[in-house]
Amino acid sequence: TESDRSALAKFLFKQTDEDQIRFISSMERLGTSTSGAIVETMSLDNSKPTVLSGEFSVKGSWPQIFHVLRLVEEYPARIMVTRFDAKESDKAWSGTIKLDLLSVKGVPAPPPPPPKK
Repeated sequence: TESDRSALAKFLFKQTDEDQIRFISSMERLGTSTSGAIVETMSLDNSKPTVLSGEFSVKGSWPQIFHVLRLVEEYPARIMVTRFDAKESDKAWSGTIKLDLLSVKGVPAPPPPPPKK
């Protein structure tokens, strides 16, 4: 019904510039001030309705990078990490986190699609 759709809509990510900037800022703050790692936005994609996809680079020690990943997983919104990779070079670690922001209020996300055969 219309009332159900409007009630649900307030929980979904809105693709306004302000909401995107707020999300990017909060992701980057998971870095230096929180974990000690450096987190930078590499790319954003808002082509899917109610979903913001992002790719973030992370640099620091292994404990710092792992801490960022844990903070992303505990973020107070519905986020699905779609890829994480990291490698060590000269005793420093760097990597990328790709994710989809699905909602802003912790609404359960639909299950991921089954693997392609």
